[in-house]
Amino acid sequence: MAETANGGRGRSLFIATIIFLIVGVAWWAYEAFIGQYAETTDNAQVDGDLIRVMAQISGTVVAVHGEETDYIEQGQLLVQLDDTDAKLQVERQRAALGLAVRETAAEIAAADRAQALISEQKARFNQSAADLKRRRGLVKQQAISAEELQHAEDAFVASRSAMQAVEHELAAIQARVGGVALVDHPRVQAQVTALREALITRHRTKVLAPVSGVVARREIGPGQQVAPHNPLFSLVPLERIWVNVNFKENQLANLRIGQPVTLVSDLYGDEVEFNGSVAGLTPGTGSLFSLLPPQNATGNWIKIVQRLTVRVLLDADQLIDYPLPLGVSLEAKVDTRDRAGEMLTRVASERPDWTTDVYEIPQAEIDATIAQVIRVNLPDTKPQP
Repeated sequence: MAETANGGRGRSLFIATIIFLIVGVAWWAYEAFIGQYAETTDNAQVDGDLIRVMAQISGTVVAVHGEETDYIEQGQLLVQLDDTDAKLQVERQRAALGLAVRETAAEIAAADRAQALISEQKARFNQSAADLKRRRGLVKQQAISAEELQHAEDAFVASRSAMQAVEHELAAIQARVGGVALVDHPRVQAQVTALREALITRHRTKVLAPVSGVVARREIGPGQQVAPHNPLFSLVPLERIWVNVNFKENQLANLRIGQPVTLVSDLYGDEVEFNGSVAGLTPGTGSLFSLLPPQNATGNWIKIVQRLTVRVLLDADQLIDYPLPLGVSLEAKVDTRDRAGEMLTRVASERPDWTTDVYEIPQAEIDATIAQVIRVNLPDTKPQP
């Protein structure tokens, strides 16, 4: 009986030894062929841009087009400011430009008239000079009286003074006109600039979405007075998000730019794996950029393994089907088998610039308005019947 019990214990010990050997070999095989080429952590979080939309001018909100959780397209109207004052300013500047055009055209016409008058006065001056010369000869011959010669001299002096007065008047007009075309005159250009500013201000009473995204927060309502520094909306462009994976400093040696990353989120479970790639490394630990960074040059220093943030870019096509809200936690696994890429601290970004065109001013429309005002106020040059 004792032999049977000892035999049973020996068999159990043998089986346990075999199991431990199998587990050990499996663990060694995993580490040798898979585990040494993977870095994993559950300290990963979705991050992205939070775009605060602000007005470019001060004004009163009269309409709000958007609510939290709404998806907004780039260029969509978000806020309409009261444009009553802006419209009045446009009308004032239209009138001022028209008046400047008419005044400048009148000065140009006066210059033309003065030029014609100078030609007439020169003819009279030349005639009086010739008459005076002839009469001086006749006086010597005693053909005319001295009184008639005096009249000729007076006429000569008067015509010379009249010609000089017209020349001075023309010089004054030309100084104001400046010898430039009407549309290039400083008075006209000053009013063109003022009208352009008024039209731009009216255009900016419409606050447009600079990017496409989901409204994270609406901070205004109708009737509120806003200024250029007041945030109106906060938008999150979900198509442009990334994951911040916080690895320990002893996990970074084999990480390279471009290495593939697989991520799993509790939001969708293990059935949905997100694909990404390593994009870069933050230039410091989180504690270094905190409000009160640690001072290690103290007597009570204790070494703590630091974490650094590795940015992982996600597959944009997956985000269309499985959007990830900001702040969601994920588990990340980096395949470090391919180590031919650049190290995280020695690479420059090659991603394109992120731009928006919603703040571009419709210059063609503004130029057409200005040209129409100038054209309407130009003098009619058609010959009168």
